[in-house]
Amino acid sequence: MGAYVLEEHFEKRLIENNGRRDGPILGDFESDIPIDRAWPPVQVYKKNTWKKNDPQLLSQAIQKMEKFQRGEIGIDDAFDSELLGRYVAICDVLNTWHGALGKSVKFYFNPITQKFEPIGFDGHFLVLDTTSIFSDNSMTGDRRKLRWPLNEADMLISALFDRKLTSNRRFVEAYIRSMERLSQPGYLETFFSAISDEIERHLGFISKDFPIVDLWYFASWGSKLRDRRAAPGLFKIFSVKDFITRRDYISRRLHPNEYVGAFVARTEKGKIQLSVRNRHSLPIEFGKFRYKGNVYSPSSELIVQGVRKSQFGEWRVTDAYSIDANATSDNAAPVINNVRDGYVYRPMGAEKWLFQEFYFHYFGERTQWDRPGKGNIKEISALPFITINEALKTISLHPGKIVLDRSLTLPEGYKLAKRGGEIDLIKGARIIVNGPVRFEGSEDASLVITSSDLTGQGIVVMEAKGTSILDNVVFSNLSILSNQQWNMTSTTFFYKSDVNIRNVTFMNINAEDALNIVASNFHIDGVKFMKVSSDAFDSDFSVGSVRNSRFENIGNDGIDVSGTNISIKSIYMKNINDKGISVGEASNMNLIDFQIVSSEIGIAVKDGSMLRAEKVDTTKSKMGVAVYKKKSEYESPIAVLKESKIGTYLMEPDSRLRVNGKERGWNSESLKDQISTE
Repeated sequence: MGAYVLEEHFEKRLIENNGRRDGPILGDFESDIPIDRAWPPVQVYKKNTWKKNDPQLLSQAIQKMEKFQRGEIGIDDAFDSELLGRYVAICDVLNTWHGALGKSVKFYFNPITQKFEPIGFDGHFLVLDTTSIFSDNSMTGDRRKLRWPLNEADMLISALFDRKLTSNRRFVEAYIRSMERLSQPGYLETFFSAISDEIERHLGFISKDFPIVDLWYFASWGSKLRDRRAAPGLFKIFSVKDFITRRDYISRRLHPNEYVGAFVARTEKGKIQLSVRNRHSLPIEFGKFRYKGNVYSPSSELIVQGVRKSQFGEWRVTDAYSIDANATSDNAAPVINNVRDGYVYRPMGAEKWLFQEFYFHYFGERTQWDRPGKGNIKEISALPFITINEALKTISLHPGKIVLDRSLTLPEGYKLAKRGGEIDLIKGARIIVNGPVRFEGSEDASLVITSSDLTGQGIVVMEAKGTSILDNVVFSNLSILSNQQWNMTSTTFFYKSDVNIRNVTFMNINAEDALNIVASNFHIDGVKFMKVSSDAFDSDFSVGSVRNSRFENIGNDGIDVSGTNISIKSIYMKNINDKGISVGEASNMNLIDFQIVSSEIGIAVKDGSMLRAEKVDTTKSKMGVAVYKKKSEYESPIAVLKESKIGTYLMEPDSRLRVNGKERGWNSESLKDQISTE
């Protein structure tokens, strides 16, 4: 039979195996790639399935990709910049950049973030002297001199590296930061050493078969073999040394001393005027400057855009002001202790700062100064009920009642705080925070987040660097509008944002989830869910705990977890329309002291999940416990209960249910068609 390569296809299993919610996958099929410089049509995997099951999400994905291709939105608006930057950096350092070409990489549309994430494909190793993606030859290289330089004929590479920083800054920072990490001395050596046994095992297996390799590794431009993709009889020897050689080249490119310049043009007491230039293909951030024994800091962030190969780079004039060398400043660059005059700089996004002496001799003095204005968050600061603390990056909502008739989105990194009072969200408004929140009431007077016209869509916390606090808060009368463009399902949503929730009530919530936590750490204590139209609490790919909480009149599931490690203690549920607790998709749950009254199913354990429980009473449910496999890609589930009363149960073959020390036998061939498993 020979050696075969098996890989996941571009569909739901691939997505869920990587801890994501199902979403469309887009890609450029190679047969549709034009010879001239133009974007090929957007292609969708499983298109007919998406047209049938969720045409709105499919439309959003296609429209967003087309907007990006037309230049209407930037990279940071269309893609998860951190993941894309990391992916392209890996392709670059390992010289597998073929996987970063538009015809190779596929993109998953995340319905939560509304952004595309890369799926690696067809990233084979190429010649050692291929330039780095970000090098001067990246988009304008001469094909006659290099075997296969990246060039502007590839629309994706050109778009990623040939746009102004306003549209792709996060991507470039993530890319450079990842390149710096991967090219550190010892990083690749440690990685390959850790997998050396696995490499040898697979190489030994492959070598037993007839080798087939890329002729691009051997054939130069103009060769008769140039247009043939592969041929038998040519061995490509795997060598860690090849990767180290390229790593060293990349590392040198990340230290572009000869491409960066600065000189002092004018001086005045406490001030200097500088001219700076960047001739590198990467954007360069300038930090602090040292001149005649004094340390200076730019008046604002100083980043100079990279240039193309044919460009020389223009001198840019800026001001810097004297600072106390022993005092902290807003500029994160280290103070220059070197006795020589010069400055520190780095490729934008890199962690390491580099030192360079001034480029030219100093010019004469200057007597008149122009102060550039500092940026601010004008739209938010203009609101009458907001106080901003720039030093702490905190936005505080005033006490008392606040009415929001349009959505409020905070800049990245800002914290949001409110103590007591009420927030009334009307006309479909929601609050979107890209930092931690701190909402606090008191035992006597809770902070209320509500909607007087029943259209308020709640709060979203995205990728916060810090832990959010909800303490003595009531969320009430909130809904998710059916015509929203953002595929959000929860009125209180945390994504990659840790949170502690204490003494909080969710009531009269009309949404798929009253509370949804994704890819986060959480602690929930003393929470009530009352009158929720669908699921009360949904956790995806998270780690946390729920204590001392109550669930009543829930339209679907009380607690629904997927890919989650969770401990639950002292929970009471009543009138649950579907499952009290649903444990799915390889979750692990420890459950102590659980009582449920009036539900379809007390506890459902499925799809490779493990439940360990004590002191459980599900006898007042129509079905006490169900143990089954819904998705074929998972192992069979296991449920072990001690000191418990479960009443009736259903279990499929190969699943396991142990109650009070006794194994229960299976009693149903297949449950997934009998039980609601949404």
